[in-house]
Amino acid sequence: GEGSGMKVLVVGATGLLGQHVVLELRRRGVEAIASSRSLGLDLRDQAAVRDAVAAWQPDAIMNCACLGGSVHFVMKHAADVIDANTRMTLNLYDAAVRLKVRPLIVNPLANCSYSEAGELQVEDQWLDGPVHESVTSFGNATRMKYFIAKCYAEQHMMRSINLLAGGLFGPLDHLEDHKLHAIDGLILRVIRAKLANAPSLNIWGTGTPVRECFFVKDFARLLADVLSMDLDLLYPINVSQNFALSVNEIAQTAKRIVGYEGTLEHDLSYRDGASVKAVDNRRFRSLFPGFTFTDFEEAAGETAELYLQAFADQ
Repeated sequence: GEGSGMKVLVVGATGLLGQHVVLELRRRGVEAIASSRSLGLDLRDQAAVRDAVAAWQPDAIMNCACLGGSVHFVMKHAADVIDANTRMTLNLYDAAVRLKVRPLIVNPLANCSYSEAGELQVEDQWLDGPVHESVTSFGNATRMKYFIAKCYAEQHMMRSINLLAGGLFGPLDHLEDHKLHAIDGLILRVIRAKLANAPSLNIWGTGTPVRECFFVKDFARLLADVLSMDLDLLYPINVSQNFALSVNEIAQTAKRIVGYEGTLEHDLSYRDGASVKAVDNRRFRSLFPGFTFTDFEEAAGETAELYLQAFADQ
């Protein structure tokens, strides 16, 4: 197959993105080693990471591991979030640099790491100012992944590919509210409201903030693609079709797909997170001219269907 003989270590392999990356690599005939804390490797443990990476000798590492969650989660656990995410990346690079043949490291970066300034998310302005205060912990830990990659490139010529993306959603997400990606959380809550015959559903905040929508299977395909491309993407590019919907619009779509008849109420005791900006995806388009994205309705439909199935199986 196209992945002939390549061995890829996927860390964070039980998270939303990691699960899909493992599935996509295996679909292409690539040897994918699935690793995560629940599968027995805690990336915060430096000695354990060194041993595991030395034993596996991967050609590439997909760094899908992160401690994150909703805005409320990352504010409440700010110290844990910045500690775990920075430590995990440092330990990965420390282990990788010890291999005779150093692996390529691919870092998906959450685009909440963008500077608050500017109306448009343009790569050259990514670091021009602080992140939104609601994501101080997660946004800065994400920036740190880039700085770690840059320093390892400078001293050890280690190659990294950094890709900025936001708004991931799709099947196989965590079913705990505070771990869910925003769009999955909404779809799931609409499903729960329908199953409970609830007359109404509470939206946190005003429902007006706009959220980027990026189907996780599309990102997994792209991550598999970059492994065989000779790209110099140490400084990250935006991976995006620049498609965004307000929280209310996403909830309305989910209502329609699931067939929920209740009304949407707004709980204004929750603060709105940052309102997502438009994304400049010209660099992405020039590097990946043929890449296609799944239609949102279709992707949301597939996601809802699989969640409905999960509830039926419970």
